[in-house]
Amino acid sequence: MYDRTETYQSGPVSVNVRVSRACRNIEVELVRDGKRLGSSLIAIGSQSRQPRGKALDSLRAKQIDPATRRELLCAIPVCVPVGIAEQIDSLSADEARAEAERIAEHNRKLAAIPGLSVVQAAIAEHERYAYQFERMMEDENNDGVNPPRPAKSDLAALRAQYPRAAAYLAAESMAQAANDRKSGEGHKAMREILDGAGPEALEAADLRWSTAASEAVWNS
Repeated sequence: MYDRTETYQSGPVSVNVRVSRACRNIEVELVRDGKRLGSSLIAIGSQSRQPRGKALDSLRAKQIDPATRRELLCAIPVCVPVGIAEQIDSLSADEARAEAERIAEHNRKLAAIPGLSVVQAAIAEHERYAYQFERMMEDENNDGVNPPRPAKSDLAALRAQYPRAAAYLAAESMAQAANDRKSGEGHKAMREILDGAGPEALEAADLRWSTAASEAVWNS
């Protein structure tokens, strides 16, 4: 289970520090006269190089006499051993590489959706016009003499020309819903479209959400 274990000894007190890459944690175990007093688990991360604080929290939570507590404090390392620190750094590097690969793969899948950037730009253009027009109508000092520039793109035509892109962006909008069920269906459709599905993925998500919403109304 543990990839590395190092023990610190101070008189009758010993502290075992173990690191587990698989479980992504460090265990600090406190032992006195062969009797296990307790342990603390520390998630591998920015604070995992300094187990002393976690071990001290463990001591405070247990009924340990002051003399034994002082002995334990002397034995607890301020920082993890170099060997364990190297394993932590290695794991962090592995995670960073995996995340970079995941992002690169995600971007490759986005780039493979025909017309995605074109439809995105058209949607942004129409949303900008709608926002500026609404602002003009609310502005008492603007009587319409200086209206916003209308959107030039034909959004309906572009959506028809690039159905996968339109479906992905609609699923993305669905994923931003406040309702968890609706948001989940949107995320599911996004993943399916990224993996090669067409507009039918969005249609199925809409149907599942509509069915769930109707059932919720009937059951309320």
